Amino acid sequence: MTGFLIGLVLGSALTAVMAVRYFNRRIARLGRFFSFAIHEINTPITAVNMTILNFLGGIFGTVAAAQVPWMEMIREQTARLGALAGEMRDLVHIEFQKGLPIEIESMAVAEAVEKAVKVTAQGFINAGVKVNVSMPSHLPEVKADPDRFARTLISLLFYGRKFRLSGDIDVAARLRNSRQMELQVKFMGQKLSARQVARSLELFYPAEADDNHGMTASGLGLGLLRRVCRAQGGELEFKVKGDGESQLNLILNWA
Repeated sequence: MTGFLIGLVLGSALTAVMAVRYFNRRIARLGRFFSFAIHEINTPITAVNMTILNFLGGIFGTVAAAQVPWMEMIREQTARLGALAGEMRDLVHIEFQKGLPIEIESMAVAEAVEKAVKVTAQGFINAGVKVNVSMPSHLPEVKADPDRFARTLISLLFYGRKFRLSGDIDVAARLRNSRQMELQVKFMGQKLSARQVARSLELFYPAEADDNHGMTASGLGLGLLRRVCRAQGGELEFKVKGDGESQLNLILNWA
């Protein structure tokens, strides 16, 4: 009887181990499949974006002045689509493949900010929102993944535009300490409690059951952006004062 029970326990344990290994292999395969699918989705998005850039650059002839704002709007939205596709792929890597394929390089912050503001400019103009950029002279380069850094900047600008209630959006960089740079995006937004601010930085916050969650998330959420920042050795902070004055801090290490 004892031998039978031992055999039953060992057999059950072996079955459980095999089931877990099968589940893990299936999850990994799903992750590779979704990553590939998102890459394929991003390919036509990139093609459309490049086509619009060529139109605006005069490659295909002169674009009528009245059409330029609409072309700029399409450019902005395709850039946003590309950023969302990239965020989706990062989420797949985090959840299914347990790691991001980060490629760290030295980057000029002012140049990256200028490009992000330029890409999103027409949307801010249409919304009647002014973006003020303040960059210190001789700002050192930072260590970051170029593609993810660019996507994060665009996402933070979209976040500020979506939740700004009044006033301008201010983008500024400063020396946080002897090893890090802090890029700030400030705007007057919603009044949020400390609990709401903390929850908005959770990875799956946009998917949680909350009457207000749809109004306090943009893209795939700040939680994913924070995970991506941390994978680059940095951090993302979100601070909201009592009157709704909001500040997103993107923190990266000096190169």
